[in-house]
Amino acid sequence: MRGGLGARTQVLDIEDAAGVRSRAVLRVYLPGRTTLTPQRAGREFRTIELVQSAGVPSPRPLYLDAEGKYLGEPAMLLSYLPGRSMYQPRGVNVWVRELAQAMHAVHAVTPDRHDLTWLPQRGREELAAELEGMRERVDALEDGIASEAFAALEANQDRIAWVEPCLIHEDFWPGNTVWFRGRLTGVIDWANACQGDPRLDPAQCCIDSHLVNGVAVSAALRDAYAALAPRAVPDQWYFDLYVGLRGLLEYEIWLIGYHDAGLTFVTTELARERVHDFMRRALDAGAKGAS
Repeated sequence: MRGGLGARTQVLDIEDAAGVRSRAVLRVYLPGRTTLTPQRAGREFRTIELVQSAGVPSPRPLYLDAEGKYLGEPAMLLSYLPGRSMYQPRGVNVWVRELAQAMHAVHAVTPDRHDLTWLPQRGREELAAELEGMRERVDALEDGIASEAFAALEANQDRIAWVEPCLIHEDFWPGNTVWFRGRLTGVIDWANACQGDPRLDPAQCCIDSHLVNGVAVSAALRDAYAALAPRAVPDQWYFDLYVGLRGLLEYEIWLIGYHDAGLTFVTTELARERVHDFMRRALDAGAKGAS
């Protein structure tokens, strides 16, 4: 979750009885959030177990205290991944390729190989319901591109190609990845993971890259994801537009995470401008029938 809005983490230095030292990460859900339940903590921990078994780079799950017996709130202990998040890469080609590879590793966790029935759904029906839930907020914005995007999303629900669902992270942005010596070593924060349309993850990662790095890096990331896909990725514009509209409604919340990460140059004005640009490009791609 962005900017520590849902959980806080702390690195623990541990020494066992034999004097062997190691590190672990304590992740504690923050109080006052009705969605951060023991059930959700259990689901996140189970998701981390799943991705570990599937070979997705991620921390190892060590211990779950879903009921908050020890700290008063749901918590879990995870293995420590050395490194940090990387938002502004020096080597763009390596950065976009490794992000794309990590997303494809997540999306290779499919219902025909793994039991995903216990995960929330984020498919066609759920997106349609969420879009309808945005209607009043879009109207209240009085923003022309928001209205245009909403109309395009609504009109194309039955026209685009819907693909088989798989595991998706549903908050895949550079802030939820860890890098060490220029290589991606893990994907973290699985609280929003669900079974859904894989195109949501590259859409989210691309809009975050667009806000921080601009259009060229965002386009390179989209191309890297498409190039590694086992088959053509149809109608990516639709999911870019959906995430763009969500971003237009929520970017001020996203900025909390950006600024916590030191990306203070992404101001409210710049974020709004770049979200608009991202949405306009998605609308243009949809109008041209591009994927």
